[in-house]
Amino acid sequence: MRPKQELDPEMRGRGIAAAITIAVTIGVVVLVAVSLLAPSEPPLRALSWRLGDGYQVPTFDAVTARTTRTLSVDVDHLSCGEGQTYREESPIIDYAAGTVTITIPVEGDTTGCAPFLSGLGRVVHLREPLGGRLLFDGSQDPPVSRPYEISSP
Repeated sequence: MRPKQELDPEMRGRGIAAAITIAVTIGVVVLVAVSLLAPSEPPLRALSWRLGDGYQVPTFDAVTARTTRTLSVDVDHLSCGEGQTYREESPIIDYAAGTVTITIPVEGDTTGCAPFLSGLGRVVHLREPLGGRLLFDGSQDPPVSRPYEISSP
């Protein structure tokens, strides 16, 4: 049997250093590739809203909400840096058997913007009345409940 040959400690150290250098290089290449392939657009942001309080739009009325196709809401906007602009888009309304979710998306550069509780009044036009369904604000995930007292017709 032949005796096992030992590697020179200096050579073993160079091999380990070379392996670490290769691993780090591969990691950096992967990170650069991912960042270059990632979409450059900021993520979709949506504005939070509350049921209208009557300041700029009619007060939300749970009785008429059962049968009408318009809802009064107060929309919170974003506070952004100088020169940043965004645009409020048309509401996206999701109708389900027991719920209605209203999402008010924004388009534009919202990087670094923060919610600003300005509560600007807006009337949202529905395809169908609430009819007693639960109402949700789709600006967050999961959507936030916007409870209202459901009165008997």
